Amino acid sequence: MNVVLIDLDETLSDHRHSSRAGIGTLWHEHPALQQKTVEELEHEFWIMLDSMHSEVLKGNLTLEQARVERFRRLFAGCGQEMAAVEIDALTERYQDAYRRSRRAVPGAHELLRWLREQGAKIAVITNGFTTVQQQKLRECAIEELIDHLVTSEAAGAQKPDEAAFAEALRLTGGLAEHAVMIGDSWHADVNGAAQLGIKAFWLNRRGESCPDPSLAVEISDLSELPALLSAHWNTLKNSRA
Repeated sequence: MNVVLIDLDETLSDHRHSSRAGIGTLWHEHPALQQKTVEELEHEFWIMLDSMHSEVLKGNLTLEQARVERFRRLFAGCGQEMAAVEIDALTERYQDAYRRSRRAVPGAHELLRWLREQGAKIAVITNGFTTVQQQKLRECAIEELIDHLVTSEAAGAQKPDEAAFAEALRLTGGLAEHAVMIGDSWHADVNGAAQLGIKAFWLNRRGESCPDPSLAVEISDLSELPALLSAHWNTLKNSRA
């Protein structure tokens, strides 16, 4: 049985597109932010989001505390200190724009439909809270195209911890040697899969330098995967014959 493990944020759900929409909304409404470009603010926000997300998952910060601190720092970096009540309003405006612009990564629906046609078992494996990630699946219209959702909250472990991948294999009933992992994070997705001997496909949509070509097949677009996966599965089939 062919098993496909696949990341959610930035692999299936276009997280940066939604984040850019939220930041853009605040940029238009607050002159203090306009001393920087939307792209510069987005870059700063993304770094903060990435660093604080791990602290939230570890329980060192609540989700709300992290949100407040991100917006406080964003405005402080433009010379404006915001009161708590103002930050609450900013959070609501950002979240509203983020949700309204939520979409799937180009090619995600086509890939998932093709995988289902091939009879593959599909498990989304993601670092995040279950209710939040379920909402993303619904709003990106991909919830019905997968078999299982494995979150770090439910698994009790974050990628790249092998326990998160082991839980996905348990749910799908697959073996590591017959599974593949698709994701955009080298650290979380590729390194995590490598621990269990799962073949990895690294989605590199932004042309970053590949850390180690021996650990993953690099792709720049999800549309490349049907041909690559077909070839991989044929090789596995022939090796078992």
